[in-house]
Amino acid sequence: MATALFSIAPILSRPFVGWLVDTQGRRLVLICGLAGVAFVPMGYFISAGIATVDTPLKLGELFEPMSVPAAVTQLFFMMAYGVVEVYVAIYAVLHCLPSEGIYFIGIAVAGTCGGKSGEARLVYTGNAAIITGILLLVFAHNIPCYLLSVALLGYSFGVMQSALQTMAMPAERRGAASSTFFVAFDFGIALGGFSQDYS
Repeated sequence: MATALFSIAPILSRPFVGWLVDTQGRRLVLICGLAGVAFVPMGYFISAGIATVDTPLKLGELFEPMSVPAAVTQLFFMMAYGVVEVYVAIYAVLHCLPSEGIYFIGIAVAGTCGGKSGEARLVYTGNAAIITGILLLVFAHNIPCYLLSVALLGYSFGVMQSALQTMAMPAERRGAASSTFFVAFDFGIALGGFSQDYS
């Protein structure tokens, strides 16, 4: 299986749209883009039949205090993940390791392997997995440790995301809780990426 993954490394080492342009030409990408735009009117017609409330939106409706502990945990977790997203492509090239595309595919696959035990246990094991995975990525420059890091970070991202989101959702005000949680999610991954030294 590893041999098969490495054989498609040239495709996975660059963005999918870039690969499409090089192999299929710009025309196919343009057609796909126009097909996506065609779904915009469909969304309008679907939403037209949904009853809406005209009351003004208040800032307090976007924030749920009970969700703050899980949201802050998610913020720091996503900062670590944002670092990996930026760093792994450069890391793979510098140390002659398989494509970073394989890394992210591995993370996606490993992320589906989380257990169904309690949220607290998943958070603890997820934190341990991301720390171990990043340490392996930084200090062990070989393919076995690289692939083990894939498994650990994939597991961590898969279980932490679902566990923390469950913990952030009170029985009421789920909309405000989702807003609080995903603001922390987005800020975390942005801060992680911007915190890198590119010099």
